[in-house]
Parts: sequence; C-alpha cells; structure tokens
Amino acid sequence: MTVEGGPHEVRVRRTGGEPAGLDEVEDRLRAALAGPGAPRWLGQLVGGVPDLECDTLGAGSPGRLREAFHNSGRLLSILFAEQDRRLEPARSGRLVRMVVRTGRGGAFCLSVVPGQHVVGFAHDVGPDGVAAAGAAMIGLVDRLRADLGLRSQNPGGLAARRDAAHPAAAGDGPEGPAGADPPTTAGVTAGPLFDRAAALLDGAALQWVGHVRDEAVVFTADRFADRRLARHFRLMSAPARRRFYESFAAEVVPLTGRLDRLVRSPLGGPLDGLVLDLEQGALLVQRLGPREHLVGVTVDQERVAAAEEALAALTRSLRTGEGG
Repeated sequence: MTVEGGPHEVRVRRTGGEPAGLDEVEDRLRAALAGPGAPRWLGQLVGGVPDLECDTLGAGSPGRLREAFHNSGRLLSILFAEQDRRLEPARSGRLVRMVVRTGRGGAFCLSVVPGQHVVGFAHDVGPDGVAAAGAAMIGLVDRLRADLGLRSQNPGGLAARRDAAHPAAAGDGPEGPAGADPPTTAGVTAGPLFDRAAALLDGAALQWVGHVRDEAVVFTADRFADRRLARHFRLMSAPARRRFYESFAAEVVPLTGRLDRLVRSPLGGPLDGLVLDLEQGALLVQRLGPREHLVGVTVDQERVAAAEEALAALTRSLRTGEGG
C-alpha cells in the first residue's frame, strides 16, 4: 500500500500478483485520479481478478466504502464479460464500455484489451459529475491502449469524428431527408409514450427503440429500412437485428435488477440508466419506473453519445411530466 499527500492524496492497493507493466498502469491511474472530474476510485482487473486499486477517498473514509468499491468492481467486471458474450451474436464487435448510472453517481467498466478491464466509481455526484468521470475513464483507457501500441476503440463515439470519406449514416441527401418514411413498428403502438419514443428515431442517432414492462416487450420501432444504414447490415440482416434487440429487451428487467443490487452499496439506488457500448454502436437502457424501461439502440459508433443524451432527455421529461 502506498499513500501520497497533497490535494489529491492517493491510496494504492495491490491485491494480486505483480504482472509486468503494473507500475506503468499505476502511474496512469494516479494521473487520472488527479485530473479534472475524475472518479474517486479506480481499479484494474484481469480475468475478473483485481490486481490494482487506487482512490482519493481520503484517510478518514470508512474501510467498508473501499470494500464496497472492491467487491462491486469485481462483480461489474465479471458481468461485463458476461454481457460481452451475450452481445456477440449482434455482430457489432466486442463490448468496450459499460456505464451504470444512479441518482447518486456512476459506475464504469471499460475494456483495455479483452479480459483486462478498468473499473471506476464516481459517488455522491450529479449528472454532470457522472459525465465528467465518464470522460476521464475514456481518456484513461485510451492512454492505456496507446501504451500497448493500440488505437482508441472510440468509446462513446468521442475519440473519432466522421470524415468526408464516410458521410453520416443518415441525414439529408439525394434520397431525401433521413427518416422520411414511417418506422417499422410492432406491439402496442397507440399512446403518447409510443409517439414520443418513435419521434426519437431520426435514423441518425437512434435507430431502434423499445418499451419493456416486467419481462414483456410492449412495443418496438426502428428505422432499419433507411438506405443510409445499409452498411450496418452486411453481417446481420435487419430482420435478424430486430429479433436480437427484442430478445435483449425482454431480458432487461433481470439484468438491471442485478446491476441495481451490484451498485446499490457503493452508490445508492435505484439504477437510472445503463449503457452497453460496443465497437459498433450501443444498447441503451433508461428506467421509467419499477420493472419498466425504455431501450434504445444506435448502430453508429460516432453517434453513441448523442443517442445516450436523446434517450435520457426523453426519460427526464417523462419523469417530470414535461412535453405532454
């Protein structure tokens, strides 16, 4: 254990062996903790086993808080690996980032390379603090990958921007405005919730949305027929993707229940939102109420952050009764 003084006192705990490069990883974690908006606790895990933990919780923090971060971080890494396998049939690449948000903070698990994860917790902070901690986590993992000679996996779509050679997957073009045709829908499509959820489908940020209550999918809507999205269906057809995302949505309640229990001790609950960020796009979950959620999908990696905000903004307005 190592403790440094100063405004960013860092407590370091090495909990496993001493693999090559651990000193360099510790330096990276220390630097991240000293940066603006950083989480208060960071850990590296390999194969679900923690080997390094750093925090700026302070000498007066109760040991049970650090133990809660340690235990929850290990379980979060294991669940991350489970979801990586669960999402493999979507053929959208590996899972690179998981974010769990509650009203009192956020938990983050990001992949450096398969099997090597960095976990972080930001507690007792609001949405802006969670967003800042999330950006700090992305920067940390990008630096760890650069140390290995690897490029960014573009988590959140924040590390890369589209260039002229790859125009937007949807938008105004020769075929007319994106999303001009009605979405493909299924389930109970009458009512204000469906209308507002389907209105999010501009074909650019969000391309699929579903409403799930208990373990039943109430409705779905998508823009997969948009010709600008054709490049995203070369490995998996649009009908197959619809079936996969509906199956995933039916499993959201037990999944969020597990995550709620996992983060409740270090962060408090209930779980408000979940992001499963893949190499190509993301699956997003927002809690509407007990055992009721909205699920959104973007297949465009560079629009992940925009899709997150769009679904979260709708959920906030529904909770506050704004917008009818």
